Amino acid sequence: MLGTIINENGDLKPVQIVLVFIFLYVLSITVLVIIRPTFIVYFAIIVPLLPVLLFILINKLDYSLLIYIAFTPIIQHYSFVSIHLGDFRVTPDMVIHLVLLIASLNHFLYSYDTNRKRSLSLQDKILLVFVILSVFSLIAASYFPINHSKRILLYYTGVFQPFTFYFIILYFLSRVPNFIKKLILAVTLTASSAALVAFIELREVGMSLINIFIARNEIGFGYHNTNLFGMHAALVFPLYFYALKSDDFKKQKQLLWLNFILLSVLSVLTLNRGTFVVLAVYLFLLFWKKENRKIVIGFIFTGLVGAIYFIDLLNLYINRFFGGGGEQSKFLMDQSALSRLEVWRVAIEGIINYPLGMGGIGYQYAWDKFGIEPSLNFVTPHQIILYIAIDYGVPALLAFILLFIIVFERISILSHADNLANSKLFYYIKLAFIGYFIHGFLTGGEFSHLSGNLFPTNGYSYMLMILLAIVSFQYGKYTNSNIIN
Repeated sequence: MLGTIINENGDLKPVQIVLVFIFLYVLSITVLVIIRPTFIVYFAIIVPLLPVLLFILINKLDYSLLIYIAFTPIIQHYSFVSIHLGDFRVTPDMVIHLVLLIASLNHFLYSYDTNRKRSLSLQDKILLVFVILSVFSLIAASYFPINHSKRILLYYTGVFQPFTFYFIILYFLSRVPNFIKKLILAVTLTASSAALVAFIELREVGMSLINIFIARNEIGFGYHNTNLFGMHAALVFPLYFYALKSDDFKKQKQLLWLNFILLSVLSVLTLNRGTFVVLAVYLFLLFWKKENRKIVIGFIFTGLVGAIYFIDLLNLYINRFFGGGGEQSKFLMDQSALSRLEVWRVAIEGIINYPLGMGGIGYQYAWDKFGIEPSLNFVTPHQIILYIAIDYGVPALLAFILLFIIVFERISILSHADNLANSKLFYYIKLAFIGYFIHGFLTGGEFSHLSGNLFPTNGYSYMLMILLAIVSFQYGKYTNSNIIN
């Protein structure tokens, strides 16, 4: 069959594409309706993406990868459509990622050139060391009285998926011309798919600010939780300032503006303190670059006008930061902000007692053992450094810190390189990493999160790996060209 739909140039024939698309669309709808018939309307919207992805996967693997990135929030959102193997969930995202991984490995083996020297950079090797060291946390936590299916699920989605995704991106950067531009465009387009999910979610909870405020732990514009979407926004937001001012994206300017506006609105609607602080830091730093000043001033002006018009939104943010006179605000402050200190204390005590890590979801065991209220459900310390140390161990944390020391050093070199056409990009990637750590320190930044303690969410980690892979690839290319010259 494959031979009949592919012409002599290796491309799919148009007529066969339409026929096979219809067949796969009907088949996908049928299967998904059998699995979860109550979601037929949403499936009718989402399912067409699956056969399209399959078509492009057959014909153009790099385009398939880019579509996967652009639609990450949608794919992540539908993780509840999963196959249950006990407490281990096989989600659509996991299936698509595995297909991309196998296809990329096949592509690599098929096109492998034994005469072409390949070597991993220092950054790549440290990432591999992190993965190896994190395995010890699985071994060390094997005797803990915790849910081991969920522990393995968190390891698979928090370590295996993101870090193999890093090497998939790295491979295509080395094979596909101008792939950095395509990656930046795909990442910035994620705001559109996040907005589609937001529309679906807000219709369910009700189109009002108070409903969004109440449901902020149950909606996430693709990530099941507004805190997690805030991590995604922190990594993506600075890239718009690069793309909107770059001549490489002239044809996509209107599309970029639309997605920038969508991401900005969604970031504000998270009502998340960490996201608000990150955006404030970004705007402050971006203001001092002359080319960004008009956009920053326009953003702030629009924000002030919006705050006056939507006074309830301003009051909710004041409530989030400072609390109010009512019992509800006092409760939110105590439970959400001040309790973080106790959560962090328990994490530190767990790290001291279990330096090799406690594995995914192991923090709940630490809370049960050292927390002041064991009946509460805390599966994460809500802080990126403590999270890595207690889940994957202190050795893995040291590798993670070393990784970013090297990454920031390389970014400094690339952003000041006179003979590098896209040197400006790396200033904005540096901002993205700064925002990542600010958000991770204030709100938390697990590589994978079990939303509702059931559905794994890790798409924001893909955004992190994309930016890391761009730095690794461009630094290797830059140093090699300097050696040749």
